[in-house]
Amino acid sequence: MTSKFRYTAYMSLAFFVLIISSGLWHASIFKSFFTTIIGGKIIYVILGIAVVSSFTTVRTKLIKASFNDDTLTVRHFFGFGKRQLFYLNDITGYFTSRAPGRYMHHNYIYIMVGTRKVAKISSQYHSNFEELRIHIQRHLHYLGTVETNVITELIDLS
Repeated sequence: MTSKFRYTAYMSLAFFVLIISSGLWHASIFKSFFTTIIGGKIIYVILGIAVVSSFTTVRTKLIKASFNDDTLTVRHFFGFGKRQLFYLNDITGYFTSRAPGRYMHHNYIYIMVGTRKVAKISSQYHSNFEELRIHIQRHLHYLGTVETNVITELIDLS
């Protein structure tokens, strides 16, 4: 069973590409103008924060997870990252979490190897989240629920 991306994942990737390209365009055309006015460097600070935030979202949340009979394969960076193979016997278990959104709650599953989170599967970015959740419930040990807030999300991004 392999995770499938939802349209929101593609929108996040498009936003990441847009931020990078507009930042490069802006820096190449307006660099001398914005570095000479007071507060002009703030634009670059805001742009840098947006790039780092988008990059960590692509790295940690936009993952492709594939379950076989006895293995889990994880690829970060929208499925283009380095392949990581984990045997189900080595996986400690999984935590669940529920993060409030503006109009709905997003459910997360954190797959753990020891104390390290190796995969973060979310209902926000994966269209077959419920199928994955059922498959994970059958094959992995449930470790409990984790409370999430802004601080824990920032720690997860690092």
